[in-house]
Amino acid sequence: MRLWWVAALVLMKAGSVLAGGALDKAALRKTTREDLTPRYERLVLPNGLTVLLSPDRTVPGVVIDQSFFAGALFEPAGKSGLAHLVEHLMSSGAGDADYERMLTARGATGFNAFTSMDLMTFHVLVPPEELPLALWVATDRLGTLAARVDDAELERNRRIIVEERAVRVDDVAYAAASQELYGRMFPAPHPLHGMVIGVPSELCSATVSDVRAFADRYLVPANGILTVTGNFDPAVAREWLDKTLGRLPGGVRASVPAPSGTRPPGITLSMAEPRSRRPRVTFAWRFGALPIEVMDALEFGAQLLMIYTDGALGMQVRAGFEQFLGGSLFRFDVTMAHEKSKRDGRDEAEALLRYLTRATSTDDVFSAALLAWDRSVMRALDDAAARSAMLTQLEYVAGDDATIARYNERHWALLPWDIAPRVRKVLDEGRFTLHSRPTSPRPQRAPRE
Repeated sequence: MRLWWVAALVLMKAGSVLAGGALDKAALRKTTREDLTPRYERLVLPNGLTVLLSPDRTVPGVVIDQSFFAGALFEPAGKSGLAHLVEHLMSSGAGDADYERMLTARGATGFNAFTSMDLMTFHVLVPPEELPLALWVATDRLGTLAARVDDAELERNRRIIVEERAVRVDDVAYAAASQELYGRMFPAPHPLHGMVIGVPSELCSATVSDVRAFADRYLVPANGILTVTGNFDPAVAREWLDKTLGRLPGGVRASVPAPSGTRPPGITLSMAEPRSRRPRVTFAWRFGALPIEVMDALEFGAQLLMIYTDGALGMQVRAGFEQFLGGSLFRFDVTMAHEKSKRDGRDEAEALLRYLTRATSTDDVFSAALLAWDRSVMRALDDAAARSAMLTQLEYVAGDDATIARYNERHWALLPWDIAPRVRKVLDEGRFTLHSRPTSPRPQRAPRE
């Protein structure tokens, strides 16, 4: 996914036109590109593990994020939800090696794991003196855990995920619309057709053999990124890395799966919405490879749409550009006031879309966006956990220091009048439109006497 904090780098370049036509970016900025760039050391162990070290003695603990290119995109055909299931099974350990219990007993907090389209991540915050234990856990997870998974443990975690789906997906407003969108945008056998959580029937078909094969293939050092941030000595960390993760066989870096299926044609659908009483219009576009400048414009354009329009006339507007290995998705949701008709909602969403593809943003909106993103990025840089996530995503997107420098420079160079013509090229066709109609709409207000 394109990164929320990287959007700040997109927003660094906006400015106002001064006498003579020169764009003065500094007039709108209180920060520089360097202020919003995290400080860290990058190294690659002999077995291929990429390590990012970002010490900060002003914070009380140490954050360890262990990530792999093992998200939903890497699932075999017919096994949607397998990556998420593997994450559950590989996060907490098994039997005597209960990772969460061991770490919590030694003062750890924030023990968690999560799966995205591309990445699987295991996260924990430990006291500085417990960094060796956290690295031992990261090593044991890769070296021995998959072989200890059995049918009972698999079934227990499968039930947890089914319950999680019921609470977080099936019983959430507009969740059915999201499932329909992904099913249409990424039709089977594309691995993203079931979203990260997966299709229930495919999730129920997963076996212990499937779990072990997935873990053995993807949860290996050469396919991983280890990020350590917070209160630690880099020299000590490197010494412990040599004693733990550095001793594991490297494995092979995963190749990006070839996109399956063709880009779906533009269609319009309508479906019932049982969890909300307000209608929503969703526009979405699926893309393959896009020019970098177009991706930048889509990402920034999504932010401008929300800043300009959210809350206007009773509407709620959400837009976002998701980039993942092998493709991308631009989505635009407009939730209407309860009394709006289907036609009214579509017309208003169309008007907002035309604003993005036909208009040039004003300096005051750019200033507001710059301020909001600067604040969010600076807060992230001051928080060890957020900085760890930022660094992992930076490595995932850019890959090395030289590329990162070019990446930042490119974002800085984007100008307000670049956005409309760039996004117009890709948003004028191939649109998926979905009308979500409440099954129990809120009644219209009675006229005042």
